[in-house]
Amino acid sequence: MTFDGIDRIARTLLYEGYLLFPYSATSLKNRLRASFGELVPAGNVGRTAQASETIVEVGARTSLQLRAAFLQPVKRQVFDVSGAPIEAIERGDARWFSWQEAREVVVEHGPLEWNRIGPHERPLILELGAEPIDETEVIAGSDGAPLGSVRRTAEALEARLAVSARRDDDWPEGVRILTIELRNACHGAGDATLRVLHSAHVAARVEGGAFESVIDPPERLRAVADRCESDGAWPVLVGAHGDRSLTLHSPIILYDYPEIAPESPDDLFDGTENDELLSLSILSLTDAERRAMASTDPRAAALLARIEARRAHLEPLHGSIRAMHTQPSTRPMQVRAGDRFVKVGDSVRIRPSGRDPLDTALAGARATIVDIAVEVGGREHAVVVLDDDPGRDFGLAGLGIGHRLFIDVRELEP
Repeated sequence: MTFDGIDRIARTLLYEGYLLFPYSATSLKNRLRASFGELVPAGNVGRTAQASETIVEVGARTSLQLRAAFLQPVKRQVFDVSGAPIEAIERGDARWFSWQEAREVVVEHGPLEWNRIGPHERPLILELGAEPIDETEVIAGSDGAPLGSVRRTAEALEARLAVSARRDDDWPEGVRILTIELRNACHGAGDATLRVLHSAHVAARVEGGAFESVIDPPERLRAVADRCESDGAWPVLVGAHGDRSLTLHSPIILYDYPEIAPESPDDLFDGTENDELLSLSILSLTDAERRAMASTDPRAAALLARIEARRAHLEPLHGSIRAMHTQPSTRPMQVRAGDRFVKVGDSVRIRPSGRDPLDTALAGARATIVDIAVEVGGREHAVVVLDDDPGRDFGLAGLGIGHRLFIDVRELEP
């Protein structure tokens, strides 16, 4: 049992919002790390746990595998030669900033036999976490003399997965609602910002069974889907279309079988943004801004190098049209105005029902219908040009916004 086929979408979730343009630590929006799926220690402001429910059909040999992933915050503090904390060290074009990096943590559990998964009152508890970090790098000048140091520290993280299932006698045989809760279990004193699980999410794989969509369930399971509740995470089917062995419990609401466009080759940490525009924006950075970007984070430096290497080959980022269909026109050829039908070319008199200044000015005016328009809700309008408009020729030619008026057909008199 593996999670092949979902790595790209899961990684996109993990790093969504990790760094935002212009990708530098000096930018206000990058100074404080915030993420989707942020789980804080109990007693702090924010969400401590996320839970999601999905439908699964099980049999005698069903097993379940779980993969939890999150980013562990890593404090990067710069010190001068005396050991005093400072904002940055510079050596030529290179700079080292005090900032908060992150380390990727992925923990798998399973395969778990289905009979190990109990009801809500007795969930299966799975422990996970991350080891502490304390590393120091000495920064030397071009002459070899020390300029200062960079210390990276991270606190040990504790988390807990609670897995349970429930059934109802009214449901089809073998149908269960699977509940997966991921909780930040850190406790004790310390810097709470270093004990946050960032971008936390869970993936689940079933063997000898099948998941069902909670977004678009089959009719026989619609009542079961209505019983599913999620808080802080949203379960979707992932993998190849039609595959029902994998779900992703995402902190961002997605549709079933989400995909990253094949034209999107880079992780820009902003999955809903236009890759081409972001790439061009990066290429437009000044030399100083590029140095700041490269010095902020190893991932930002790698992104800058990839974009610069692709400078002359941005055309594939335009994207592609994968499917196209035409929508048959529903515009009527004629509409009813009073007791008669009118059409394009007919002369009408405007009888406004309102009493605002424009209604008063248009009352009794003669006009010619040049088009018929229908709102999404079905309300019909005649597009008219006033007969005494000095710019009537522009209106008839479709030139000039001010020379055409949209009039409700109920306010027209043939």
